[in-house]
Amino acid sequence: RYVGVMGNISFAIPGLSLQAGDFMFYEDGSFSVSELGFSFSAGPCEVSLNASWADGVFEGEGSIDVNPAFTAEAEFRYGGATDWWVKIQAGVNIQVGPFTIVEVGGQVGREGNIWTFGFSGAATVASASAAIRLDVELVVTSGPVIEGTALLTLFTKLELANADLLLDFP
Repeated sequence: RYVGVMGNISFAIPGLSLQAGDFMFYEDGSFSVSELGFSFSAGPCEVSLNASWADGVFEGEGSIDVNPAFTAEAEFRYGGATDWWVKIQAGVNIQVGPFTIVEVGGQVGREGNIWTFGFSGAATVASASAAIRLDVELVVTSGPVIEGTALLTLFTKLELANADLLLDFP
């Protein structure tokens, strides 16, 4: 049995916002919150975090944006010592010869006895950064099982090529 308080409570002042919503208070003393939010801005920097706590699982996402130099996003989940993951993606501008690396990312997690590690990235041709882009992701799980994707796009809309990789070792 529980008591539920549905709705959203928010506080906002210039540059800062806090919110929470949908509270559940259970007979055994536990509780859940469907939505927790926090954001602020200061000059060129904007930060936000949204999360929830329900059924013993804490999960959410966050971002930081420092215009025009840096952006980063993260997603996370924690449901116990053998049920968790985190994914991070960052917008960068790293010149490597005729190419520019525009995104890098990574992930790590565990579900039961299966571990997951991965990385991702995106690159453009330096002289035509808006014209052509290659996105790559590679994820390795226990086994090992290696999964990957690659996507080549033109002018952010036209998909020129798409490749998937699956290597499942016994």
